[in-house]
Amino acid sequence: MPKGEDFRPEIDMANPGFKIGLKFATAELFRKAVRIYSINCGRELIFMNNDRNKIRVVCEEGCLFVIHASSVSGSTYLQVKTFNPTHVCSKGTKNIHATAAWLAERYSGKLRLNPNWTGSSFAEQVHQDYGYRPSRATLYRARALAVDIVEGSYSKQYEVLWDYCHELRTRNVGSTVIIKSEMEGPHPRQVLSAMGVDANNGMFPLAYAYVEIESNSTWLWFLELLSGDLNITNSHGYVFMTDKQKWLIDAVDALFPHAEHRHCLKHLYGNFYMEHRGLALKHQMEAIARATTVPWFHAEMRKLLELSKPAHDWLVEKDPAQWSRAYFKSDSKCDMLMNNLCEAFNHSIMDARDKRVLTVLERIRLYIMLLMAGIRVFCEKWHGQVGPRIRKILEKNKGKA
Repeated sequence: MPKGEDFRPEIDMANPGFKIGLKFATAELFRKAVRIYSINCGRELIFMNNDRNKIRVVCEEGCLFVIHASSVSGSTYLQVKTFNPTHVCSKGTKNIHATAAWLAERYSGKLRLNPNWTGSSFAEQVHQDYGYRPSRATLYRARALAVDIVEGSYSKQYEVLWDYCHELRTRNVGSTVIIKSEMEGPHPRQVLSAMGVDANNGMFPLAYAYVEIESNSTWLWFLELLSGDLNITNSHGYVFMTDKQKWLIDAVDALFPHAEHRHCLKHLYGNFYMEHRGLALKHQMEAIARATTVPWFHAEMRKLLELSKPAHDWLVEKDPAQWSRAYFKSDSKCDMLMNNLCEAFNHSIMDARDKRVLTVLERIRLYIMLLMAGIRVFCEKWHGQVGPRIRKILEKNKGKA
């Protein structure tokens, strides 16, 4: 037998080849090479003898192809002792070795660059490359496994969450980073955020939290932390603007009773529109909200009454101090009517919300970092990639329980 040559998986695994004398470090490495060879050559090879010390692989009945490998001097190494590459059979359209795990590993790079790759396009690409058409169930599992390869599994990311938070505290001195969780694995989650307004009416991110559900208790917890960070002992002089989410409204009123509490005009109109539709009514409601004096406010309200008494009566029941400039406090020096800053922030992280916990947190952190640096961010450029810090942490903790 010729002197053995070692199989190099980092180079040879993409397109394995066999010859007598070729050595594999482990039996599993040999099996993996055979499976990929089987897929590449279009034949469904069969493991006839398959244990740790010797493995025999054949093709369909009547075909001349055969590989036999056995251990070398009792070590973990397997060496090819018999090899006949001749096929007298035809290629097949199915292959048991083209599993979801193989598809995920083979196409994880393309799925990372194109996270919205459709199942039909995925299947067509596999057919063009290898002549197989995977089932929809196999494609679905492959996509899920590919996400784990690209971003790390749910469980792995939760395992290193404490390390990630330690990195944030170390590199962002003065920031408050808190973990309060007893959950494991995937679960419904929401991102809570608080955006401030700087002297140029620009967005100034203050805080964000990743919570299991949006509720009164999670909002209270989040706003209590915000109050402590901002050292708010007397809420007078502060302005809060929220949407029409009841839990958030109740939490703000409970924790900041002396603050000016406004409701976003866009969300208020969303409720108004459910009962009173029409472009004229919409424009009139906006005119009332933009009125800057009380007489002007009442003049615009009379115009609404002429258009629709039910719409007028609906709006009369709403406290104008929460949505019209005519009743805003003059000492706040802020005349914003809509919560566009939070909406813009939420939109910027929308495509990351269904991803793993560290991917979401890292996306938010990077967006805020670039925002604070004055760089305009286009989210479509991210392609769902994991930030280098996450990848470094995951690699550092690889294999830990």
